[in-house]
Amino acid sequence: MHLQHDMLVCANNYARGVLGIASQDRCFSVAKLFFAYGLGNAMYFPFAVGATSILWPGAVTPPVVYDLIERYRPTLFFSVPTHYAMLLA
Repeated sequence: MHLQHDMLVCANNYARGVLGIASQDRCFSVAKLFFAYGLGNAMYFPFAVGATSILWPGAVTPPVVYDLIERYRPTLFFSVPTHYAMLLA
């Protein structure tokens, strides 16, 4: 079960402590906000430090992802193994 205070714990311990996220970062996650993975990577990690979140409303196909990376130059990119495989193919 996810509790509300878990967002702060995760943002402090993982986003700040492990990733070293800071206000100058630009985060891009292929996972949408309605997934727990995307919610942390694209919303409360960047919000916790005042960083930028790059959001895309449509499908995250490899051409779209490469275009967004080239256009917005994220400093932190979050994906899943299946999507990394799609990008490499």
